[in-house]
Amino acid sequence: MAVVEVNINGRYYPVVCADGQQDRVREMARHVDDTLRSIAGGMGSTVNDTHLLVLTSLLMADTITDLRAEAAAQAAAPAEDPALAAAVDALSQRVEDLAARLSGT
Repeated sequence: MAVVEVNINGRYYPVVCADGQQDRVREMARHVDDTLRSIAGGMGSTVNDTHLLVLTSLLMADTITDLRAEAAAQAAAPAEDPALAAAVDALSQRVEDLAARLSGT
């Protein structure tokens, strides 16, 4: 296991992760820090670190929930567009006809 030190809102936190995942953990920490700073910029100095982390977590959870719903909707959608399937079939038939003419059959 590896330990990565990440900086979120000016504070450093040690994070244990699998070997080789250090860059990924740093990337995720930068994303959390960017999101937190964006929220903090609009709130002034009236919120504490814990409140900012809660708001950041909720915003990120909302994004994840939306992405999951979008992925589920795409998975449930028909895999093929009937018009596209018909066009591919027609093109395939033309290619087969052309191949047959070229081979003399």
